[in-house]
This record gives sequence, structure tokens and C-alpha cells, in this order.
Amino acid sequence: MAQRGERKSIAGIDVIIDCYNANPSSMRAGLKTFAAMKPQTSDAKKICVIGDMLELGAIESREHIAVGNYLAELMSSHGVIDVIITVGARARLSAEALKESDSESGVEIHSLDNALDAGDLLAEIATVGDVVYLKASRGIALERAMLALKARSQV
Repeated sequence: MAQRGERKSIAGIDVIIDCYNANPSSMRAGLKTFAAMKPQTSDAKKICVIGDMLELGAIESREHIAVGNYLAELMSSHGVIDVIITVGARARLSAEALKESDSESGVEIHSLDNALDAGDLLAEIATVGDVVYLKASRGIALERAMLALKARSQV
């Protein structure tokens, strides 16, 4: 199904689009799978773009913080993610928790307000051979980041 683990190649960048839906368990599963992936070349970057998990109600802050802590665990046990981009106010909590939990991995962290900004940043930093993972709730429209990346790559 579209946007559920869908893979595309955009300008030589491997993009995994998993932004049909997101909840705490699907976010953890997707992040674990992505963290364990090996890029095709040793100099390729792994770039993870996560957006808000919507409709969590009273537990939303706690669960977004838990995602950041989970990312810190993954960084220490499953290998490197070179860049993490969060999209939205809730996902920003994940970035803050990651920064507090993981001071040694050297992961580059960016917190942005919307998917188009994430696409612009991806277009600046992603290069041929890199792997990008997009995961968020449908309401964040994170696939727009892929569209922005595609548009910038055709210029």
C-alpha cells in the first residue's frame, strides 16, 4: 500500500516512505528496522525524518519523549543514524529527549516545523547512495518532504 514502507529512488537516494500512519509501536518498529539497515556504501548517510504521532491524547508528550529515548537506545545498540530530522512540535520533544539521552553518538539533529522545510533540508544534505526514512502520522503529510526533495533534485 502507498506510503507504508514504500521505497523509491530519488536522484540516487533510497527513500523509504512510511508516513501513512504512526503510533508508538509502529514508530519503534520502523525505527528499529531502519537503524539496523546498512547503506550500500560505507560513506553513505542514514537520514531519519520523523514527524508527530497524532491522536494520542493525554499520552502524546510522554510517547514522543519515549521515542527520543528509544532512538538513543538504538544509536548505542544497532548502529548509526547520521542525521535525525523531526517535523512538528510533538516530534520536537523526541529530539530534545534524544539530545538529553545521547551525548556521545555525534548524530546531527534538526527540528523543523513542517514537511516542506524537511524536504528543503534533505535536498541540501542528502547525496547519492544515502538512505532516507520518513515516518509520521498521515496528518503531517510528510510525503511532501519527498516531493520537495524530488523537485530540488530536478533543478
